[in-house]
Amino acid sequence: MKRLPVTLGLLVTLLVASGCSVLERFGGNVSDPRPLSSIETLVDEIRTLPGITSATESAPGTVDADLRIDASPTELDDTERALFDLVNDFRYPGGTPEVTATSGKFTATVPESLPWVMYDPPPTPPALSALPYLHTLPDVAAGHLPGGWGMLAGMHPGQIPPSSRAVLELEPDTDMTAWTESVADDSLPLELDVRRPRSADEPADPTPEELRGEMDRPNVVEYVIDLADPGTLPILHDVHRALDGTDHLLTRAEISPTRGDTALSIQVSEPEDIVPAFAHLESALGPIGYGEGTDVEVVTDGGLETTEPDDGFEDLFVVIDPLAERGGTVTRLGGDGTAAGSTVTVGVPDADALRRIVDYAGSEEWPLAPETMLEIGTDPHWATASASAARWPAEVPLLAALWEAGWDASTVDDLRGASSDGTGSRWDFGVMVSAHDRFTSPAPAEREEIVRLLRARDWDGTARIRLRIGDHELTFSSTADGTATAVSYEEDSTRPLRWEKEFVEAWDTTAG
Repeated sequence: MKRLPVTLGLLVTLLVASGCSVLERFGGNVSDPRPLSSIETLVDEIRTLPGITSATESAPGTVDADLRIDASPTELDDTERALFDLVNDFRYPGGTPEVTATSGKFTATVPESLPWVMYDPPPTPPALSALPYLHTLPDVAAGHLPGGWGMLAGMHPGQIPPSSRAVLELEPDTDMTAWTESVADDSLPLELDVRRPRSADEPADPTPEELRGEMDRPNVVEYVIDLADPGTLPILHDVHRALDGTDHLLTRAEISPTRGDTALSIQVSEPEDIVPAFAHLESALGPIGYGEGTDVEVVTDGGLETTEPDDGFEDLFVVIDPLAERGGTVTRLGGDGTAAGSTVTVGVPDADALRRIVDYAGSEEWPLAPETMLEIGTDPHWATASASAARWPAEVPLLAALWEAGWDASTVDDLRGASSDGTGSRWDFGVMVSAHDRFTSPAPAEREEIVRLLRARDWDGTARIRLRIGDHELTFSSTADGTATAVSYEEDSTRPLRWEKEFVEAWDTTAG
């Protein structure tokens, strides 16, 4: 792509205005050498770009531009690069501006690319030059060009150059089989993330929208296909033929075989349908499993998910109904239930359901081995507390108290034994204190209550304690009555936030 130069007059003005020999400081650690600009100058420059019909500042720091629908690929190629440069080659008083360009039913946003940040993969301009092609596609309700490489290219660069990304919302009831096979016959450096709402005759999405762990959007059928990959269309044919005539719903497909990425999510009715579904797909598509060829996840209408059922997997079904009767939803099963290593993952709505499930797992009614690992959380696709069924009664008082105090995403873990590298673990016990959608620091009373609850737990050895607020996480180690050691702050280890410092001080004050 050609890099459209900024006019000489503008550049001289910006360099003079910036005092370019003086670097603006950010956070005391990062220098920004870019020349200073303004939103007014940015808008004026955008209005001169090929294919642009208008540009305005619609809100402070937000610029909306309109593109001609009949703009040529050459014009748009120049403009996509120029927009990216204008946004990211200069610094603005209010921070990086948000720039959106609109062409009919499609929008495009310019991603931020700061010179001192290492991105992987790096930000790239939105693929405006693909708009003439996108306007020809049928059944598109809306589309978005977010910039950056496609997801498959970012994870698996493979043997072909990375593709740009486009996100398309299709009209309800669009035949996804016919639509995807039709576009996959095209050859373009473009990755399409295509989705449509589920139709009335398709089963509902069993995974609630608020569960953060699911990659796919709720209540849709979604495909991610790389049009630059010549192997995409043959794989689509194979997958669609394999599912034709079954009751299984393909809910998500990621297909780029040359990059080594073919992943399918299939929905079936009941747990008893899982193993036959895997057997059928393996017979039709070849080896299944991570690193084997096709990666498959199967989920039931009730929300039970699995990627590779072990021998004896079906023996674990015996706990599904009893756990449901006590308020739990089984979301994952692993192992055969007869020895250590088997795992049951359960979602619960509150601390009362937690207590009922742990009581059941510790009773004579529990049909699995006491060594079975039981993972329990209010958001089991995101984070769970983990311990053996036999050890869970010791963990309930602290976890239930944290949930009832408002820290409903908290977890506890038994960390004894070997670490991931095979060496001995540094900790005996772990706890993370967190709450769903909580972005404000603990008030003094909350801080004191958290410290009191943790101290009351009492434990042998050393615990790893984490407190997460939004994107910030405080981590430290401590004995049951000791002070905080090995303190770390995720954002900046040399500059703790005030609440992080105050929490450590409160912890140390109660030591002894």
